[in-house]
Amino acid sequence: MKIKVINVLIMMAALSSCIHSNNGEKLMGPGDSINDKTIDKISVIEPPTFINRPDNTVVDLTTGRKVKVRIDSVSRDIVDEVTGIPLQFFVDPSNNDTFDTKGNKVNNTLIKGRNNSWVIDKNKRN
Repeated sequence: MKIKVINVLIMMAALSSCIHSNNGEKLMGPGDSINDKTIDKISVIEPPTFINRPDNTVVDLTTGRKVKVRIDSVSRDIVDEVTGIPLQFFVDPSNNDTFDTKGNKVNNTLIKGRNNSWVIDKNKRN
């Protein structure tokens, strides 16, 4: 039992040193600058939130059609299962969430752009 506790403590110490190690370089934060541009906001990139389920159909906002989708193994885009064409924006009727082609949730951020296409309103995103 003592060996297991010691092993766990050693692993925690090693992990902690990895997390806090930055090779002596200063980490960037608000107020710092890069190429004379001040950083005023730090964004956290969240992983995609769309979960594709078997037999799940979504509504392609470009066409208004219900389609089955898959995640492209190379681009990681959400694509029409039949045509392989990426869906720019779509709604998952199982939860009424709206997503972009990478599976990121974009609820309440879309507006109609030119040519009646959907675009993300930059004032509503982040």
